Amino acid sequence: MKSLYLLLILILTNGVFAQLDRSQRPAAAAAQKINIPASQVFTTTNGITVILSENHKIPKVSIDLSMGNSPKLEGNKAGLADFAGSLLMSGTQTRSKDQLDREIDFIGANLSAGATSMNLSCLTKHLDKGLELMTDVLYNASFPESEVERIRKQNLSGLQSTKADAGEMAGNATRAVNFPGHPLGEIMTEATLQNIAREDLIQYYKSTFTPQGSYLVVVGDINRAQTEAMVNRYFASWQGGPVYQTELGKGQFDKGNRVIFVKKTWGRTVCRLRYLSNRYPLRAQRSIGPHCLEWHFGWRRFWHTSDAKPPRRQSLYLWLLFFAEHHRKRFLDVRGREFQKCRHGLRNYRNSQRIRGNY
Repeated sequence: MKSLYLLLILILTNGVFAQLDRSQRPAAAAAQKINIPASQVFTTTNGITVILSENHKIPKVSIDLSMGNSPKLEGNKAGLADFAGSLLMSGTQTRSKDQLDREIDFIGANLSAGATSMNLSCLTKHLDKGLELMTDVLYNASFPESEVERIRKQNLSGLQSTKADAGEMAGNATRAVNFPGHPLGEIMTEATLQNIAREDLIQYYKSTFTPQGSYLVVVGDINRAQTEAMVNRYFASWQGGPVYQTELGKGQFDKGNRVIFVKKTWGRTVCRLRYLSNRYPLRAQRSIGPHCLEWHFGWRRFWHTSDAKPPRRQSLYLWLLFFAEHHRKRFLDVRGREFQKCRHGLRNYRNSQRIRGNY
């Protein structure tokens, strides 16, 4: 009986598909209209810009709080911002880390914090409790010594792993070369990490998390009147110093073609070919400086254990030329003669720079 049913289904299906003309492209359906209501924006007396986007489809509210400070040069304490951000959720003056985690889990909320931001997501009925926890972290983060040392050890372990990761080292070297004297070019090392004390973390927290210039984005099942009442109740008492603003440079992109070598002895090699431009429409958007497109690839080099030393640097140069030639048409289609300049720059590897340091 089952076989009969299957046979009938196959016959009917073939009959339906036989009527379709596969040589004609089917007409596209009408484009659906996207109706996104305009956001409502207002500013509080203590300098917070509130952006409200109502969405009453589900009983949930998301709140993002972002500081308006410019990045700061950290010098011999590079990594301070990330270090402080990872400790904000480690306890407050009224709640330990375990108590904070239990209360967040009890209402099924998501509360997180970073170097310059805080995020809360919870059901509408638990919004008051969620905001109570969020503002407790915002106003009363305690940076307990035990947590400071625990996070320090985690970062030290991560730095040790970086020494064996060619991709991470290539990324760090790229940042250091393109952004000298700029916050984006600072790299956390073991030395800078050891220079950071608990007092530095507290000072960063107090100077960065201030209401002036900050943005509070509220999205979800909440209206304008409720938002204003919520902001007045939980954020009106927030005080702090002036927002830190400074003019940042655009990086170092005006020295022509360069090949940067970071010399290491182990077998995996990563090459990054980066093209910098602000003149072409096809580009990867960047938040700072000229736009760029980047290709990177890696391989492992193996040699006999009895060899006195690994293959010479020329092998890396040959791989760079092979990669550039392999993608020649792809480059020329987008940016014409600029590729030839890049290829000649690769060939002139004798003028390349060798980068030394902890990456």
